[in-house]
Formats: sequence, C-alpha cells, structure tokens
Amino acid sequence: MLAAMGARRMRRKRWTAPLLALVAGVLGAANARAELLQDARLGFTMTVPAGFADYPPGREQTGTLYSFVKGTPGSNDFAIVSIKPMGGTIGREPLPASELPHVEGVEFTVRREKWKTFEVDVLVGTARQNDAALLVQVAQVPLKREAIELAVTGPEARRRELNALLQTLLASLDGRSNWLTDGERSYRLGQAAVVVLVLALGVWFVWRWRKRVDAPSRRPGA
Repeated sequence: MLAAMGARRMRRKRWTAPLLALVAGVLGAANARAELLQDARLGFTMTVPAGFADYPPGREQTGTLYSFVKGTPGSNDFAIVSIKPMGGTIGREPLPASELPHVEGVEFTVRREKWKTFEVDVLVGTARQNDAALLVQVAQVPLKREAIELAVTGPEARRRELNALLQTLLASLDGRSNWLTDGERSYRLGQAAVVVLVLALGVWFVWRWRKRVDAPSRRPGA
C-alpha cells in the first residue's frame, strides 16, 4: 500500500511540475518587472518597462534583434517594442519626405524626438484595415558602433500612450553616439581656431624675421 501511495505521489509530481512551470510563465509574462537590456556588441543599455515580456514572434521579422510585448497582440490594448540594427551609422541630416517608405495601405510621416541632446527622426506609419488601425513608430538612434531602429507598435487609438512609451524608452536608452554634442562641436571648432591662429602667427613671425635680416644696415654718420 505504501508503495502504491508513493507511486501516486510521484505521478502527481510529474503531472503538476509542467503545470506549475506553465502558470509561472504566464504570471511572469503578465507581471514582468522592469528589465535592464544590455547589448555589449552595439554598445547600449535600455530599460524595458514593467509589464513587458519577451516576444519571440517579433524576432521572426528579418533583422529584429529584440522584441517585447505587453498585452495581447491584435486586441484593443497592446504594445510591441522591437529593436533592429541598421547595418551602419547614420548622419544628422533630417530624413526628407521623398525618402519615406512606400508601402501599400500604409501612410508614413516623419517627426523628431529627443534622444540625449539630439533630435532624431521618428518614422510614423498608420495601417488601416476595416475599422481598425495599427500605429508603428520607428525612432532611428545614432549609436557610435551601429545605428538602431527602436520601434513601438500598437492600436492607433492608443497613440498618446504609444507616444509616451517611445519617449520613455528613448530617455532610458544610453550609449555613445557618432554624432557630436553641441559642446563637443564647439570644442573642436575652438581647437581648429587655435591651430589656425598659431599657424598664422608662425608665418607672421617668420616674415618679420626675414624682413629684418634682408633690410640693409645703416652705417654710423651716414
């Protein structure tokens, strides 16, 4: 009898273990705490807000490195955060309207958002289907090693919350940029000005010295 009871306990453990793991996973996804994302290769860190969980289907998009989700995709209240390397660095010139993507059924515009002391491009696309509309916002962040696209996707009706989410993510995103800050640009311009001044003074001193050497000496009493 004791052997039979032991066997039943063992079967119960084997049956409940996967169930407990599944429940823990669901609860963990639903109540995920804020997480610090660190990428040594690209050289950045970013805080993923509380409530977001890893989203493997999002990483199936070509080139997407990270993807997180809050809520149920396709519902009236969800948000997906994705990060995709751009394959190189980008310049400071604003993206002209002529270079916006052309996708059937999607309307694209561009606006600027703050990242550190810089103004970065944010591509905004709205896809409408029947009575629903999907909003995609993609910020291009000029990291030093390789620029990244930080995308926030969700229902267009939640535009205000999605805008705030993107701004929060940009505020938490830290990494060195290939762009110079205003202070760094002023410092380099100052250095260049000093070099030019030193060279100019050097040329002037050489000219004065040669002029004195070449000038005929005056004899006493002449």
